[in-house]
Amino acid sequence: MTDLRDLSGSALTIEYWFKGSALKAAVSQESNAGFIISAYNNMHVLSNDGGKDNGIQVGSVEDGNWHHVAMTWKKNTQNGFKSYVDGILVAQRDSSNVPLPDINTFVIIASLNRESDFVNGSLDDIRIWEVERAIDDINQYKTKRLIGNENGLIAYYNFNEPGTSFANKSGSGSAVMVNMIQSSLRPNTELNLSHPEGDFCVKLDGIDDYIEFNAPIPMGTSTLFTIELWLKTSVDQNQPLLSAVNESGENIVFMDISESGIQSKVGSKTFISENDITDNNWHHVALVDDGIRLKLYIDGNIQASESRQSEIPDELTFTVGRSFTQPFQYFNGKIDAIRIWQDSRISEEIEETYARKLSGVESDIIVSIQMDKAQMNLENDVPGAPDAVLKNSDEYAFVSNPLLNLMSVLPGNYILTLNGVGEYLTTADTVPLTGFTIEMWARRNSIDNEGTLISQSNDALQVRFDSNNVISFNLESSSLTATASTSFTEWHHIACVFNSDSMKMYLYLNGQKVSETTTGVRYSQDDPILLGKASTQSFFDGAIDEVRIWKLPRSPLQIQDNYQHNLRGSESGLIIHYRFDTPGVTSELDTAGDATNGVFTNIDLANWSENIWFDMQRPSPGNFALYFNGQNSFVKVADIQSLRLDTYTVEAWIKPEMTDNKSGIWGKPGSNYQMWLTDQASMSHQYNNSSSDHAEVNTPEDRIPLNAWTHLAITNDGTTAKIYINASLEAERLVNGTLNVFNTPFFIGVNPDSGIGNYYKGFMDDLRLWRTARTEADIQQHYQRKIRGNEDDLVAWWNFDYPDEAEVLDTSIHQLHGIANGILYQQYEDSDLTFNHPASGELALNTTGDSGHVETSDHISFINKSFTISFWAKRNQINTDGFLFGQGSQDIAQGLYIGFRESNTFTFSITGDHLNTPKIYTDNDWHHYACVYDHETSKRLIYRDGSIAAENFVSTPYTGKGKLWLGAAPMYPQQSFSGR
Repeated sequence: MTDLRDLSGSALTIEYWFKGSALKAAVSQESNAGFIISAYNNMHVLSNDGGKDNGIQVGSVEDGNWHHVAMTWKKNTQNGFKSYVDGILVAQRDSSNVPLPDINTFVIIASLNRESDFVNGSLDDIRIWEVERAIDDINQYKTKRLIGNENGLIAYYNFNEPGTSFANKSGSGSAVMVNMIQSSLRPNTELNLSHPEGDFCVKLDGIDDYIEFNAPIPMGTSTLFTIELWLKTSVDQNQPLLSAVNESGENIVFMDISESGIQSKVGSKTFISENDITDNNWHHVALVDDGIRLKLYIDGNIQASESRQSEIPDELTFTVGRSFTQPFQYFNGKIDAIRIWQDSRISEEIEETYARKLSGVESDIIVSIQMDKAQMNLENDVPGAPDAVLKNSDEYAFVSNPLLNLMSVLPGNYILTLNGVGEYLTTADTVPLTGFTIEMWARRNSIDNEGTLISQSNDALQVRFDSNNVISFNLESSSLTATASTSFTEWHHIACVFNSDSMKMYLYLNGQKVSETTTGVRYSQDDPILLGKASTQSFFDGAIDEVRIWKLPRSPLQIQDNYQHNLRGSESGLIIHYRFDTPGVTSELDTAGDATNGVFTNIDLANWSENIWFDMQRPSPGNFALYFNGQNSFVKVADIQSLRLDTYTVEAWIKPEMTDNKSGIWGKPGSNYQMWLTDQASMSHQYNNSSSDHAEVNTPEDRIPLNAWTHLAITNDGTTAKIYINASLEAERLVNGTLNVFNTPFFIGVNPDSGIGNYYKGFMDDLRLWRTARTEADIQQHYQRKIRGNEDDLVAWWNFDYPDEAEVLDTSIHQLHGIANGILYQQYEDSDLTFNHPASGELALNTTGDSGHVETSDHISFINKSFTISFWAKRNQINTDGFLFGQGSQDIAQGLYIGFRESNTFTFSITGDHLNTPKIYTDNDWHHYACVYDHETSKRLIYRDGSIAAENFVSTPYTGKGKLWLGAAPMYPQQSFSGR
């Protein structure tokens, strides 16, 4: 290998495929400085760790069959030196605390120093990494080709070019044959590695490669459309982006990049965007025809809008990256995520999904090409829709795309449809049921026929429709039916409950009990459950969603309160929870704790549909911690001015499950307030200043235990960077320069420089971001306490107590919600962390005017009494009603209320008799108010800042009683106070 001379460092992986009778020195590097040899006398050996006499065993591979061989090494790690054959661990031992040697000579394939230990056999797909690859990664990718720019890959040779020299697909340099001829390359028909898969985009060279659809795209009967794609280019000249022609070859639609912006044409109308995009950054472009106007969006913002002049044909043939007329011009740059919709998307819809991947079953989608499989045929994720082809290129046009990093498919919005003629789902395991609750949403496609929703044990348990459209819940010899038939051609929620103690059966529709009976059946079965059929046929024709099975009878209140709410999956008694929110899987993943997966029969991607009929609310809030799975779970918070901090504190609780690899905890690209968990169980606080773009302060090793909660905090005041562990200062370093701040997003749980890789695995709770460097005393006082969310200098507070799959909610008043990637409801787990109440202080109650208020726990009686109600208040809004206190009911003649009128006067009302200040108040400052009623004299007064503002005598004594409302009045609950 001509350019690879340095394998030194703290970690290494070497892997390759071998077939032959003698595996000797498959990959080696040796000089006076040391050696690294994979397969030396059937051992992997390192000069820094045991030498040639104390390596680890390669394993049995010299039998003439193809085998995958891998060795991994990581400095100073328990079982840090490993050997694998065909993805199975063969040998392991602890590694030394000495780094790999800097040998500074050629890396040799199939020989030791070109002089001995020659391989007798075949080698293929050699990969060298500067990281320790985990067994899951090795197994996942050993049968897949790579594209060459994977994280940590430093050499990749697949020997697919004819000749005697082979390019390193992972960088510069090549491998050159020595004492070999071209015929040494032989077709490898036995080892068929599949195409690479990952977060890829396509790089077009501007010479002759482009993307062409292999059939016309049906644009729909309405001829409304939306066309979307991502692009990146630095070529500041006219170049084609996309074009579409009709069956006669006439150009109907095009988008070209010009020197001043994106020029677009639909029919006879041509228009151009306001902004240029040739800045070598990723941009999203959307062209929309809504039937009245043509609109062009860039990065979710509208750039041009023109009146529509003509309709488009029902079908169009699309080309991406090439002009529609000769001599052809070609696009030079990168393309990703091509989408075409048979409808016009509004700006909110574009903004919701343009930074996310799609499933392909969204309503009105006809093209969704993700570029995530490195093959010339670009698969359209929409079932039955035309694919596209990458012309005049090869799989190395696919490159990793960490800068764009489209987030995961927005979950929680799909249903499963069944055709009534053989499509159904079976639980993979038996399901023991005695007392139980079964819930689901269902909708029928047709009526006047039989169809079974769920059954068990040869129909001993069955929920079904009969030919008269009556739904029944059958338990052996007992049957319970709804009191009235319904066609169920609209969505309804069904719940069937059996209480084995009371021997009662219940049937609920849409949260309401519709039928019940007492049975003599003592049901106790342990068989698989069928969804969509009985034991013999009776297939269900319709759609189902949110199937829940509980091993206990749910109460009427529990059913009513939760049937329109999602679950987290860890609720007590829940044993099966099928949401059907992962379109196209071959088995349904149970999100309940028992993980009883389901197996589909005769079901494919076309059985999923986007749920546009009923909304499920997020699960109820609680004391939760968020679990990051170490594979694809992370959070991305869009850049905003308040996140660009030149002084800061970031703190959170973490409970890691592994420290085998370096993990990103939080931070912004460019080393802005980054926190890393290292593979040595230490913490690294990284920042960017005028002296270094990658400055850092580190704790000692082995400071973060596994499977235990640790509080972390980093601070930086521009002079000193610090790390605190459990509120005690652990490490600090002078900054030595001005902090640099970048306009980049904030990442949680992933490599903060790229938003991809180095995923954190474990729990996290109570992440707080401040715009100041808090003192050790501040951290100690508050790290085990809740906060309010409106503290001074608080930028954001993600406490993970409000489960959501689309966003991770900021519960501070600033609402900097993050986009959730690979995060499901079941990852919000009950936290064993407990927090004390917020510290006391000089606080005020903030009310938002949205009907929120406080009620006294006890009734207060003013019968035959004088009283004074006094308070300080500061308005957020003027020119609107806002009542601060009230008592009574909706009848103003029987109650009391105090507050501001829309006229900006202040009012004190008793039994419908109003006292209003003659002056109006339009400022937003703090003022003291006192409302006084003297029962003996019937006199009433309003004081403002200690002076009488209004007074009179009431005609009817006040004799009210009941709870006192603060922040609103019961007779005007919608006109609640907005302020403090």
